Amino acid sequence: MARKKKNFNWGNFPLKFLKSVLYSEKTSESDRLTLDLNDADQLAPYMASVTTNLSDSYFVKKYREEIEDNFLSEGGHLESVTDYLEKMNYSDIHVGTSEEMMSSLKKKRLTQTLIDAYWREIKSTGLVGDFTFKTRFPNPRSIDLNKSSIVDESDLLHPYQQRAFSKLKKHFIEEDQRAGILQMPTGSGKTRTSVFFLLKEMAAQGYQIIWLAHRSMLIEQAANVFYKFAPIIKNNPDNILKKLNMICVSSDHSHSSRISRKDNLIISMVPSLYHNKRILRSILKDKVIIVIDEAHHATANTYQTIIREIHKYRPSVKLLGLTATPMRGIERETKQLWKIFESEKPVFEITMNQLISNGTLSKPIPKTIETNVDIETIIDDKEIAHIQKLHEMPDSLVNKIARTNSRNDIIVDEYVNNAKKYGKTIIFALNGIHCMALNDALRARGIKSGYVYTHKKDSKDIIERFRDNNHPEHIDVLININMLTEGSDIPDIQTVFLTRPTHSDVLLMQMVGRGMRGVNSGGTATVNIVDFCDKWSDITRWFNPKLLCDISDTTLEPIEKATYEKIEYVFYPWDLIRAVMRGITYKGAQIVKSDSVLPCGWFNIVDESGNEEQILIFDNQLNGYKKLFEDVQYIYANTKTQFDARKLLFAYFANLGVTPLEDDLRDIIAYFKHEGSFPELQTFEERDKIDPYIIGSDLKNKPQPFMETLNQIKNIYNLHREMIDSLYGGYEFYQNKVVNFMQ
Repeated sequence: MARKKKNFNWGNFPLKFLKSVLYSEKTSESDRLTLDLNDADQLAPYMASVTTNLSDSYFVKKYREEIEDNFLSEGGHLESVTDYLEKMNYSDIHVGTSEEMMSSLKKKRLTQTLIDAYWREIKSTGLVGDFTFKTRFPNPRSIDLNKSSIVDESDLLHPYQQRAFSKLKKHFIEEDQRAGILQMPTGSGKTRTSVFFLLKEMAAQGYQIIWLAHRSMLIEQAANVFYKFAPIIKNNPDNILKKLNMICVSSDHSHSSRISRKDNLIISMVPSLYHNKRILRSILKDKVIIVIDEAHHATANTYQTIIREIHKYRPSVKLLGLTATPMRGIERETKQLWKIFESEKPVFEITMNQLISNGTLSKPIPKTIETNVDIETIIDDKEIAHIQKLHEMPDSLVNKIARTNSRNDIIVDEYVNNAKKYGKTIIFALNGIHCMALNDALRARGIKSGYVYTHKKDSKDIIERFRDNNHPEHIDVLININMLTEGSDIPDIQTVFLTRPTHSDVLLMQMVGRGMRGVNSGGTATVNIVDFCDKWSDITRWFNPKLLCDISDTTLEPIEKATYEKIEYVFYPWDLIRAVMRGITYKGAQIVKSDSVLPCGWFNIVDESGNEEQILIFDNQLNGYKKLFEDVQYIYANTKTQFDARKLLFAYFANLGVTPLEDDLRDIIAYFKHEGSFPELQTFEERDKIDPYIIGSDLKNKPQPFMETLNQIKNIYNLHREMIDSLYGGYEFYQNKVVNFMQ
């Protein structure tokens, strides 16, 4: 057990927790302390003696009350445990206020999952030096801006990122707003975009940047971008800085005690500042902007405490949140999130459809696999009662599913039989047992695979073997639970296997997003999204995310208001993911159809608010749109009928698998009313003819003067002006992108 190791130190724990155990009547009389000691290091040896002969599970069972009241209640431990359970979709556990999180935990029966979560946090607190993290920033850095030259910005940001930069500048600088959210999908470069803005506009004007994240990996990624982009500061003619002093703060970087008022940039793990918030008063500059990486965590008590503390000393502090989706697990927390950022919509947002259209994100190739494993046959009466009463999957059932060899065989067979097609694949599994079972089965079939989970010692090495295609021990398949949902950058993933159910919107988004880096972002042109769907009865419908999106009902009866509003509200930023997940058709709770449909193109429209929009179109929808356009043109010309989008949906797209969104149909009809015609389908085949990477690769190999190359780029632009303007923002941006790929 971990606490028996020499590198496990009970002295790392809160004094009141150690005393609550050592002086407790639950502790045997021979181990119970009678001395009055008030130093954690002095109490540590006694604690080690008490726990020597106790198993991990028994220790947690015996001292649950002490753990919750005196350990989890301190620092960021409560949030860490809650966040871990939320990512596992454990019951209705969500990160929120301290009172809400503690109340939720105390109400739960002490299942093995809860025991494991508590012990995981105890283990990580007590371990010293068990996990190494190689950082480029172990000490504060001072970047001399006088030694850097003015940076050419033309190739640093995509056109949509430049639009985001302009929106941020207008919001925070010109309008002097205090808070806002930048919403960009996974893989679209929200870190790069925000760092560009923060350096050029905020740091240059004397703002101190305090960047908060919850993982060392996120700290390191942000620091690398800041370090690379630092010379951008000089591009601002009003720049007042001569040096950029930056410090990274975490258990793997510098200690918070090394922060000083001279630091322009503080990139910190949240617990590091939370535990040492007393230093904030002395290290704050006159102007401050706080950045919350993965902004959906901002509702947590640790984040809120830091924000309040800074606001106490700097009332004019600004707050920027970065997220792929601002939605939390429940509507109340979503409203709380918008309240924190003082708005009901992002400063800037861009949809997946738009990014798929221009090649920034991969074109998804969704496929659903019916495993034909009837889970009901292995659910006993006790487990059914547990689900009905507590609305959670009992641990016994999770492990049964994970051990169901027939289901695992289907997952493994799908990869082995299509290994060449699927290539570099990430599998999201149910739990640790499932990871190991799938890994053993894949390796037995000759597949180079590995698995990782939080606190597995060699996880970082295995991830690197997966990331580096030239690694001597490279692996093609990486199995994990949730480690690669946030803060992981492996752009060339070709396939994502979803083998775990989830009702967490954020988690679903992050899992699918891992494989969607497009060619223009160093990734792949397409990504396979393979979903393994079991037959669940009504008692477990809520576990399956696809059922949240399913609109296979062929009647024209209106959807119940609560369901309709939840779908429209919670999933609004996720039009692509919803479309992918609607590829399954249901009759009651039984799956009757499994589809693999491809997006074939998109419509360019301007919605009623004047915003440009790309609506993704799938192969199976083409005939429905063709018939719709023919009928609507005739009907509208003769009757001026006001069309009901929902009726149109079922009249023209029923039983087609992936159906359009009602909002999309409304926008298309509105476009028709305004323009007098329907939008023209922009196909991926046509896009490939203007793809900057393809054009650049072709022109690079032609022995001709550079002016002739520019003329050919101009000719391509003239032939495809509308599409290029839509995707790349005009000729100048397009030319720069082609030349950039040539170089």
